[in-house]
Amino acid sequence: MPVSDYDPALLQAQLDDLRTQLDAATAWLRRLDLDGVGKDERLEALEQQLADIYATGADPRAGHPDWRYRTVYDWVEQWFSVHYARSVTGVGWCARWFDHPEALLRLSAMWRSWEHARRDDTTGIAVWLTSIADPLARELFDPAGTFRYCGRGAHRKVPEALPLEVRNES
Repeated sequence: MPVSDYDPALLQAQLDDLRTQLDAATAWLRRLDLDGVGKDERLEALEQQLADIYATGADPRAGHPDWRYRTVYDWVEQWFSVHYARSVTGVGWCARWFDHPEALLRLSAMWRSWEHARRDDTTGIAVWLTSIADPLARELFDPAGTFRYCGRGAHRKVPEALPLEVRNES
């Protein structure tokens, strides 16, 4: 699909979502107590990467120019949702899947690996299904899995991060 066919409002929403995720990642990194040399340099490098993304509007979730789908969003909307169609009357899916970092991670991995597997005319998709897609889909659709906080048609905010204590290297 040519870039001109994209809905500007959808692109803006995706960009806003990316900025929100990047802000959350930056805040999380700032909370870490990274004792030792290089803490400031690492944060500066991350801040520069974030600034570059903000300035260009580049989406790091975008794929290779030769791929069939331009982004994970396109792949989920046009391929995954059709080929994995199922009743979702209970927990096990959220229509706002893109607001779940774990779902975005799993679906991005599925999409990127699918783009490579589809080019193998022999066993590519079969291997992809059994080795990658099926295990990741089980996690996505498991009632105690990725979307466990969402209910029937209702999205609920997921926790920001796992609780943890930062290891102190002595």
